[in-house]
This record gives sequence, structure tokens and C-alpha cells, in this order.
Amino acid sequence: MAGYVVGIDLGPRCVRATVLKTSLRGYEIEDFLSVEPVQPGPGELQDPQAVAAAAHAIIDTLGYSQMTIVASMSAQSLSSWLIEMPFSDPKRIAQTLAFEIENYVPWDLDDVILDYRIVDGSRDGAQVLAVMAAPDRLEHQLDSLSAAGVEPRHLTVDAAALALLAPDSDEGIAILNIDPDSTLVSVVCKGTCRWIRGLERGADFLSGTAPMGSSAWTPGDIEPLDRWINELRTSLIAAEEAGAPEVEHLYLCGDREHLELLSRRLAEELGVPCEVLQLPAPPKGAEKAPRPDPEHALCYALALAGLSQNRSSVPELRKEAFAYAADSKLQARLTLLAVATVVLLALSAIGMHIAQTAGLKAELASINEDLISAVQQAFPSVPSSALLSSESVMSVMNEQVANVDERIENLTGPKLTPLLALKELSEIMPTEVKVDVSEYLLNNEMIRIQAKTDSFGSVDSIEAAILGNQHFKQAQKSNVNKARNGKMSFTVTIPRNDSSQEDEG
Repeated sequence: MAGYVVGIDLGPRCVRATVLKTSLRGYEIEDFLSVEPVQPGPGELQDPQAVAAAAHAIIDTLGYSQMTIVASMSAQSLSSWLIEMPFSDPKRIAQTLAFEIENYVPWDLDDVILDYRIVDGSRDGAQVLAVMAAPDRLEHQLDSLSAAGVEPRHLTVDAAALALLAPDSDEGIAILNIDPDSTLVSVVCKGTCRWIRGLERGADFLSGTAPMGSSAWTPGDIEPLDRWINELRTSLIAAEEAGAPEVEHLYLCGDREHLELLSRRLAEELGVPCEVLQLPAPPKGAEKAPRPDPEHALCYALALAGLSQNRSSVPELRKEAFAYAADSKLQARLTLLAVATVVLLALSAIGMHIAQTAGLKAELASINEDLISAVQQAFPSVPSSALLSSESVMSVMNEQVANVDERIENLTGPKLTPLLALKELSEIMPTEVKVDVSEYLLNNEMIRIQAKTDSFGSVDSIEAAILGNQHFKQAQKSNVNKARNGKMSFTVTIPRNDSSQEDEG
């Protein structure tokens, strides 16, 4: 199903709109509209009511029942910063950006509407373009739009939206949109806006026709064009110092009367190529689409900003208390639906838990009956009164199995074989003691060792090592004598059956 996205530019001399028709296959240009408000008299400022009437005329002309309107807030009326972050993880940036920005601005961030876009990132860090708008200025802008019959679903920053018009390039470029009373500067690299600024002088200043009360050129001042170029040069230097790429190419759009002259002069003064921007063609129906004039650059950029694939590229100021009303209602409905879903899932889970618990209890009772029956068959001497619960059944079964194991052990005799005994005796002998074994006797009743060593202390060490083994804890030392050569002879006798077990048997 086709939809319509409208980008609207409420300029002081002309209200312009770009209409894009969208579908699953992309978008095509539907129309470019322009309505000039009633112009003020000589020396007078533009009447906001006249601009509102022109905007009303455009909205009424469109007449679409469903359309997404995108408007903008001037870069001159907000604060923007290019922030260097030491990491590029979006979650960490979201958690720490506010603390970082507090180092740059003198006000409390709770008092502004903040939005940002990650414009460049790597494993070593990221650049973030942050914009901050004062709530009173944002409210005034939305009130002005509402008075003009415009209820924008998206409100972005005009200079940032211009980046969507940039040609593909890996070098730094700058797009200048020259309106009658201002100049927008957007520094772009690889299709991403890296830095923005709004200059308060535009085409009227360059022609010396700025109205009273504005930044008009006065006699005796340097030529307006030179002054404007100096301000632009200063802005581009500030962009580089902030971390934006060096500008290698300039593109101009906006007031067509001055574009050719400015392109030649800027190329001479700034030493970089400069040309009039060719606005991008749509992906569909380009051969039949109406061609935009340079004056439509901003409203065309705003319409592109309303496309779903571009919304994450430009700042969004309709958020928090200023969120679009339809979005807020939709969010409320979605929240209510989510709560209802959670409640239903919880009730379903409780019901399933009750059913599972009843089933498990029945299964457990059946298992207990089978277990009692198996124990009674295996051990007929056990009375039924001792098998009243699963715990008592397990206790009786463990006891009976232990008795069987004990009888089997008594019948099989000693577990310590001659080879195992010899191996264990060899392993436990202290490595620092020299032992000369003269006799090693092993039968069903005992193990007897007759040996010689170098001192009484060595005999004690050997005895302690033997007694420390679980199989030899009944060992007894005897016949300790000292020979003429100084060697100590001794005998160790180890019963092959634990005396305590024999007593119990």
C-alpha cells in the first residue's frame, strides 16, 4: 500500500514542500509545491500569519488522508556538538553520553531535549553528533507549525537533513543551503553528517537587501560577500577543530540567484572545488519525475528524512514531552496490550503449574507404591509398618543394602592382595630413609617385614609412614636392635584383617 511523506520548509519568502510516494519497492517523487506568502512592505519583517496562510494552502492542496509530515528546527536555534567517545558500543554510549556532554555545556541536561547520532565508529572509539534544544524554543516551533496547520510527525534539524542530499564520497564535503536570511552548513563524509552550523546571514545580506532589524550590511563595512566568506571559512575551520573531516569539496543549494556567483568566488577564496548541488533522483520513475529546483533542497531533504531507512541518520526532536500525539497514543495502546498479554501469560502459567503439580503428585504416589512393593519383595523380613513414606523406604533399603555389602565383604576376605600390599608399602616409605629389607612374609593372617636402616629416627619414620596408611593402621613394631655396624634392625607386623571388624563378625 502506497503512503506519502511530505517535507515542508516554512521559509520567510516561500513555503515549499516535497511530496514522496512510498511503497515496498522504494519511493518516487510525487510533486514539488511552492506558495509565496504576502510579502511585507519595505523595511518590514515578514508577518508569521502570512507564512502560516501559505502553509495552510499547501496542506489543503495535498488533501491526503494519511501522510507523514516532516518539518525542521533551525540549526541556529539549538546547540550541537561533535563528541569523541573512547568506545563504540551503542549501549555504553547511551549510558554515558549525558555525563560527557556536561563537560561541554553550562546548563543542566534535564532542562534540554537531547538527541544524538553515532556518525563514525571503530574499535578504538566513536564520534557522536549531539543536538540539544531548549524546551521553550521547541514548544514555540511546534506551536508555530500547528498554527500553520502543520502537525509534523518528525521534527529534525535542517542542516543535518541536508546530508541526505550529499553525493557519494569518501572525502569531506560541505553542503551550503543559502536562504534569504540564513545559511545552513552541513559537513558530510561517507553520506553521514559530521558537523552542522547555521549562519545568520543569507542571500538578503549578500545583496544588501536585508530588512530592518536583521544583520544587514551597512555602508563603510567590508563588502558583504567578503564578510560572509570569512564567516564561512571560520565555521569550516571550527568544524575541523571539532573533529570533522577536512572539507575537500563544496556544494551549494538554496537561493538560485547567487549560486553561480558564489560557486566561482568560493572556489577562488577557499581553494576547493565548488559547484551547484544536483539533487538526487528517486529510485523509481526518475525519467518522469518532476525536477526540483535548488530552492527545494531543504524540503526535499526533509522528505527523505521521513523515509524509514533514513530516520536513524538524522536527529529526532519529537521525543519525551514533545512526542507526536499519534505515536504517544499508539505507544499507550501497545503498553496496555503488553500488560494484558503479560497478565494472560501469568494466568496461563499459574493454571499450567496447578495442573502439572497435580499430575506430579499422582505420579509420585504411584512411584512410592511401586518402591514399597519392590522393597518388600527384596527384603521380606522388613515389616510393613517400617515402610510408611518414601523417606522410610529409602532408609530401610539403604540399611539392608549396607548389611548385604558387609556380609559379602566378610565372605570375600581381605581386599589387600600381596602385590597391592607390596606396592603400597613401597610408595609410603620415606624417600630420605634407606631401608634394606631382609624378609617380606605375607599370608592370610598377616604381613611381616624384617629390615635394617641407619638409625632409631629412621625406624620411627618408617613406622609412622606405615601407620598412616589406611590398610596398615594395625601395624606393630618389634625387635628393634642395634648391630655392631651401627645399623638398626627391626620387624613390622601388619594384620591383614582389621581387629575391630573381626570382633564385630
